[in-house]
Parts: sequence; C-alpha cells; structure tokens
Amino acid sequence: MKSLHLTGNDISADGSCSIIAIADCLATNPPLQELFLAGNKLNDDDAEFIAEGLRTNTNLKKIDLRDNAIGRLGCKALFKAIFNDENLNSVSSSNHTCDIIVTYYKIPCINTELFGGKSGVLLEKKFAMIAPPNDPDVNVHLFSEVPPELIHKVLKLAQKYPEKNVWKYMRHLLQGDELLESGAAHVEESSKKRNFLEKSSQWKSLKGSRQKQSSSFRSNL
Repeated sequence: MKSLHLTGNDISADGSCSIIAIADCLATNPPLQELFLAGNKLNDDDAEFIAEGLRTNTNLKKIDLRDNAIGRLGCKALFKAIFNDENLNSVSSSNHTCDIIVTYYKIPCINTELFGGKSGVLLEKKFAMIAPPNDPDVNVHLFSEVPPELIHKVLKLAQKYPEKNVWKYMRHLLQGDELLESGAAHVEESSKKRNFLEKSSQWKSLKGSRQKQSSSFRSNL
C-alpha cells in the first residue's frame, strides 16, 4: 500500500484510533508514501508523536495534517523532525524524504524540492548550517564534530557549493523558526479570507434563492 487516507476519522492520542499507534507504525518505516490525516483532532502533543515517528522513516513522501488543532509548538516539533540543526550529527539523523503539510503555520517543504534524493537533501542541509547563503562567514565551530583526518575532505566538498537556484530552500531552512513565528499573522489572514468566502457564499446562495422566488412569481402571473 502506497497511500493511506484517514481524513476525518476523529483520530487523536486518546481516541479509538490512536495517533500513537500510527506514529509507532511510521517509525518502523513501512513502504507507505502518502499519509492523509487532515480533519482529525490532532493537537501539539500528537504532532510530537508524529515527529518522533518521522525521524526514522525514509519512505514517506508526504503527510497531510491540515485542518487539525496543531499550533506553533506542534509545528516546531515537526520542523525539527526534518531539520534538527543542533549539530551536524542531529541534522544527519533528521528526516530527508517527507514533506509535511499543515493548515496555518509554515513548514518549509524542501525534502521533495531538492534534487539528489536523500543524500542530496542532507548535503544541502549541512551546507545551510556550515556556510549559509549570502553569509561571508563559515561556521567553523561545526568542524569540531568532524574527525581531523576528514576536515580536508569537508573543505574540498565546500568548493562544490550549491547553485543559486537552491539557495532559497536553504534560507527557508534557516528561517524555519521565523516562518513559524509569523504563523499568527498567517492565521489571521486565513481567518479573514475564510470569513470573506463564507459571506460571499452566503450572498450567492441568498441571491440565487431570490432569483428562484422571482422566477416562480413571474410564472404564476
């Protein structure tokens, strides 16, 4: 099975269908490529279970978490699952294959945007940490984690710095926390847009109803 749709099934941590069981399943790295969990009852705590399951998963390409109660804290946990920038070892053990779709807060979808598969995505993430785009400084303190005999290889690799067309994805990674912090404004904008659409829909419905009444009145004359 490549795709699983569990949209609108009242899934939560304490529901009859537990997100903990789903997260545990993800951690075993099944061949599943798409998981749809939109419209359930997932919150920040549930997002942390999912994030934990994603860390050891290399097959899932997309997980849809829209229309749940996942807020900024939950999204930060999910972002850490794909880019844990504490050090080079932690970024290596992050998820490099799955994009996470949420409703309001913005999690950079870079795992499927970059070329080169898992190894290529990991390389870009490491470059983002060691030598951020448009930054003249190199974060040499990260080299303390590299064995001395391998430093020359790292420096040689740095000469093959990514092309400018992928710099925006690297910046998205580095600005991940800022993007999440801007979620409040994004929620407000989305709420206004939704209210506008609802009012527009109500107006169209009322207008259509009045047109039908007018047409019926004329036919009875």
